[in-house]
Amino acid sequence: MLRMMLLSGIGDPYDPVKITGSLGRGATMGTPGAKVRTATGTFTDIGANTYNVGNAFSGGYAMLDLADDNFDHKGQNFIGGAYVTFGNNPGSGASNFGAYAGSPLPSMIGTSFKASLKDRFLPTKTVLSIGPNGMWPPTTDWFVDLDPHYTDIYGDPEPRLTLDWGINMVNCANYLAPMYADILTKMGASNVSVSDLVNTESHTATWPAHMRGGARLGTDPATSVFNKWQQCWKCENLFAAGEACDPTGDNTTTGGTHPVGPTSYVAADGIRKYLTSPGMLA
Repeated sequence: MLRMMLLSGIGDPYDPVKITGSLGRGATMGTPGAKVRTATGTFTDIGANTYNVGNAFSGGYAMLDLADDNFDHKGQNFIGGAYVTFGNNPGSGASNFGAYAGSPLPSMIGTSFKASLKDRFLPTKTVLSIGPNGMWPPTTDWFVDLDPHYTDIYGDPEPRLTLDWGINMVNCANYLAPMYADILTKMGASNVSVSDLVNTESHTATWPAHMRGGARLGTDPATSVFNKWQQCWKCENLFAAGEACDPTGDNTTTGGTHPVGPTSYVAADGIRKYLTSPGMLA
């Protein structure tokens, strides 16, 4: 969406030197990835099943007690907080039996084969590590623009993303890791430990594909692209909704993917109002 708007001349492209313009301004990542302080503990007799039938966040839930402003961190050197997920499937994606047996047919059938798999996916212990990455508040030097060097097959400039891991998430993890270590202890974990403090920003050339912001919504056309109805300030008949409209860089379920559905309804309602009475909506 950002690239289409930039190529179409809709909106004011962000200038990171003058710090003017709104289109492309305030890009963030919703996925953690910086090296941060962690809390680790060992759980025994867990009875988990790591059979390869699912992965990601299947069956899990998120703990938000130490996210956003749900806890007191007044006077600390970071804003926001960090959530963690629990109860996820300990296995991985589905595979075939050949990956389990380690030997070719015909040994992959029968009683002996079944015996070789018995309790293979029933571990007696697991090590749980919690790395509480904080939120990514947008800064004036993170943005999206059109690349001056690279083009697509039609000769149009490709989008260029300029951002890096911020110190906010590192500072947040330094503060929260001991608190999560205490939670692990109260959960019954043994060998609970906290890694060393991380004192610098982390830099990496590998990026998770979960960009947010760049076409933020807001009340000021100078710093936002869309109003509360998801209506473009510079093109009144253009409505949009998505993570590009995220204004905060939040890393919890209150930002990013989850609000896309509700904001789509807001955009649809705005379109209805616009069709009834064209113009900028109040």
